[in-house]
Amino acid sequence: MLIAIQAPVEDRFLASQGKVTTNELARRGRAAGIRRSEKQHEAREFERTQASLRGSRTICDWLVQGKWSGGFGEQIVCEAQRELALAERTNQFPKNAAPADMSVSQIIRRCRPPVLTTDATNPLARHAHWLARWVYYAFTDAGVRYQALELALEVQFKR
Repeated sequence: MLIAIQAPVEDRFLASQGKVTTNELARRGRAAGIRRSEKQHEAREFERTQASLRGSRTICDWLVQGKWSGGFGEQIVCEAQRELALAERTNQFPKNAAPADMSVSQIIRRCRPPVLTTDATNPLARHAHWLARWVYYAFTDAGVRYQALELALEVQFKR
């Protein structure tokens, strides 16, 4: 009976009038449930794709704002991808999360590493670490995070 409840309203009306059997109503309910879950899956995938595109745009804007686009931007994104992949393999991701109401620009500012005054600091590594950190906090869905980095990398290749 719980499956029959998932059937469309029209089918339940026909069943209440005795024009459709309970077994047929259950079959239609199962089919409607499958269609509904497929549509929900497609909607989630569409939203993840849109989030990846927005994330990529944010990453590219950040690189342009810092005047790191092109070859240097490409190296920063590649190094950030490597750092995130290593953190995932070794389970070294931070345990905390950014507050839900915090904007991406606030996350970027808060994740900025301190400015070191020594010449031993590699600017590429510093910016890649910064990117990896803020991307991790800004895009909590790993699939969105990695897709956004891939798309940003493609843009950097073209610059």
